[in-house]
Amino acid sequence: MPAKEYIPITLRPVQSKTAKAYDGHTDNRRFKRANKLYAFKIKGSTFWKLRYQNGFIPEYLRGQLFTSVNSMMKVVKAYYATRNVMATLA
Repeated sequence: MPAKEYIPITLRPVQSKTAKAYDGHTDNRRFKRANKLYAFKIKGSTFWKLRYQNGFIPEYLRGQLFTSVNSMMKVVKAYYATRNVMATLA
């Protein structure tokens, strides 16, 4: 059975805190179901990247390649924690 080519990542605001955008302002767009974050495997390689269904990946995460989902999630969780957002695999 082939491995999944993509994995959805759920983003939720940390309870009792306000989610922050890259500039420090409040930003709740990423919690709408219309804009989901995905980890996807690059065809023909063992690397993983991130992609939003609509919109752009934050500059810090853009262009990074990961060798495993676990290493990717460590970076994603650390990044979004600074924005008062909890990231989990869906």
